[in-house]
Amino acid sequence: MKFLVCYSPGSNVKDKPFIKGLEQILNKNGGKTTLTKNWISALGYASIEKYSAVWMDWDILKKYYTQFHQKLYRLNKHLPIIIFLGDDKIDGQMCATNDLLFSVVPLDQLVEKAEELVDRLRLYNELLSEAPDDVKRFIRPGGFGPFIGNSQRMIEIYRWIMKVSSTDFTVLITGGSGTGKELVAKTVHELCKERSKHRFVSLNCAAIPDNLLESELFGYEKGAFTGATQSKPGKFELAHHGTIFLDEIGDMSLNLQAKLLRVLDDHTIERLGGTNSREVDIRIITATNRNLNSLIEDGDFRSDLHYRINVIPIDLAPLVNRKDDILLLTLHIIGKLMRKNSRPVQSVDWKLIKELQNLQMAGNVRELENILIRVIFNSKRPDLTKKTLHDVLEEFDNNQHLDKQQIFEQNIAPLWYIEKKAIQDALKILNGNVSKATSYLKISRTALYRKIKKYNLDESEKEGR
Repeated sequence: MKFLVCYSPGSNVKDKPFIKGLEQILNKNGGKTTLTKNWISALGYASIEKYSAVWMDWDILKKYYTQFHQKLYRLNKHLPIIIFLGDDKIDGQMCATNDLLFSVVPLDQLVEKAEELVDRLRLYNELLSEAPDDVKRFIRPGGFGPFIGNSQRMIEIYRWIMKVSSTDFTVLITGGSGTGKELVAKTVHELCKERSKHRFVSLNCAAIPDNLLESELFGYEKGAFTGATQSKPGKFELAHHGTIFLDEIGDMSLNLQAKLLRVLDDHTIERLGGTNSREVDIRIITATNRNLNSLIEDGDFRSDLHYRINVIPIDLAPLVNRKDDILLLTLHIIGKLMRKNSRPVQSVDWKLIKELQNLQMAGNVRELENILIRVIFNSKRPDLTKKTLHDVLEEFDNNQHLDKQQIFEQNIAPLWYIEKKAIQDALKILNGNVSKATSYLKISRTALYRKIKKYNLDESEKEGR
């Protein structure tokens, strides 16, 4: 691997003695390092040599970052930039422009983190070299397609997405809320040369009552039931030659599971009220945030269907297991919020990043974005700090417990609290089995999911983990 290191001697740290330590690490295992002290000469080197990454000192780049980034991107839109900082402030420019950004590292952590970053760079470059030419456009130093992150776990997921998209195998995507299951399905569809020319159809099995889900999937003929005044094709027919994504497959009834199994086996469907079978050419991708093996043991999911949908499994890691990605996700989300809401952000405190990396976010990327929206909204200055984050989290925590505190003071529980407690207790006792919970609580699955969302019950309560 070849590396380009651009640094400015004598600014924050006299003569930058850390450069020697960095160079030794980069030169291990046959690596080669080119040193330069000027961002313009760095562009010159990058125009004639093929490098695995450019390591940039923020001291010489901060006034020219956008200009440098744009010029380097024109030279090589896959060339990673690693920026090392002399202070604890990440400049807002990195939020606004980050297509080539691979990582940001404080100066005092650079040598310590260098070896791990080299390992990730090696994986990134391997991914890039394995990718067909038409897939390379999805790859960038900070992510893949709609995904942000270059941790070892995410690069492995990108490799799986790439491999499976060249096949027609059935895929089962697992992972918690907010990890990007539908994004995986859409990306697999978009990377498939033939199927991407046709429709991507998505359906959440948990959001539609059982008696309606069948007609949504299979369609119906005129007169099939009261109100069926005309025939209507179902999702399977709409996805003909394309891809159908069935989210929350673990909440599909056993009756419908049997019908889905037939579709997988012989690729035919029959509309409700119809007598003719229709052939459908579809790729089926399913997803769940539940443990299907536990559902099989409880008799709520068919083992034969599990075998058919779990041909290629892709498991999405929660943010707590990919903390390195939180940095890039934070910068990307802030940049997006800046553009959408015209909210200027001049800097992001490194301590805020560390705090976010230590948070237990059950909602994963969705929750991270929610928190950052509040931080930006509540910041009185365009500098995002650890204190603002603490204020946001404290306010949220106080709001969560305010009504509960009043309940104890008055010794009277409002109906909503009783309802919320009943749902929490049922899910805990039944180990997150929603089907059984709906039976005991005498409530439909759709209504139960609506109330879970209403009361902001996290995935650990919902799943009984």
